[in-house]
Amino acid sequence: MKKYVARIARGLAVLGNLSALALGSSASAQEQFPVRMQGFWVLNEKSCALLRVHGPSILLAGQYKDQWIKISGPDVIGTSNGKLLRIISSERVEALLDAEFVEGKKLVHEYVLLRDGRLTEGVHGARAVQYFNKCQ
Repeated sequence: MKKYVARIARGLAVLGNLSALALGSSASAQEQFPVRMQGFWVLNEKSCALLRVHGPSILLAGQYKDQWIKISGPDVIGTSNGKLLRIISSERVEALLDAEFVEGKKLVHEYVLLRDGRLTEGVHGARAVQYFNKCQ
């Protein structure tokens, strides 16, 4: 009987590890957005030109009207502000954004790095996404 219980326990432990891998893990204090996602992201190339000429101060001063985000470490700042929630893969992460609530719960945003180099931002489970271009 003890062998049977031990086998079941091992099986459940393996199953738990597999499901944790499949679902991703919650971000720990040391986890950061993947390096390829870090940087300034804007909706159009004109915005990148402004950023190169005036630097990040134009974005932070509120004079800039287009949507933008800066991803660094575990943080997202810009027209969206939040923290890394969990890394699903090197191209897909989830973040909890500040001040976005539905029925008292924070909305989870999903960031996906596409093969063409653009970054999408969308509310988890919603169809609409925004496409950001990285400023080089």
